[in-house]
Amino acid sequence: MPHGNIFLAKQTKGSKVWVSIISALKELEDGLAFSFWFAPWASKEPLCGKVPFVHICDSMLKLKDVWIGIFTSFILPFLNLLLMLSLNPCWC
Repeated sequence: MPHGNIFLAKQTKGSKVWVSIISALKELEDGLAFSFWFAPWASKEPLCGKVPFVHICDSMLKLKDVWIGIFTSFILPFLNLLLMLSLNPCWC
């Protein structure tokens, strides 16, 4: 995975699972390309209307950026731990 970012992975050959992941990511990427703060993706009202302010540094934030941060910070390490435990069940 280039730079730890699954959205940069462009290899379309591999196992059926990998090809399915890449195919799904192409679909997800289009849906995650809108504004995190200013698009009404979480409810009928954009998130910017539910917080006191949006810092200018975060005003261009896309939902994809947040998803990648969550994936690489929390989900991927958890999946790696599960894999490690499944490969060595006596590890404790």
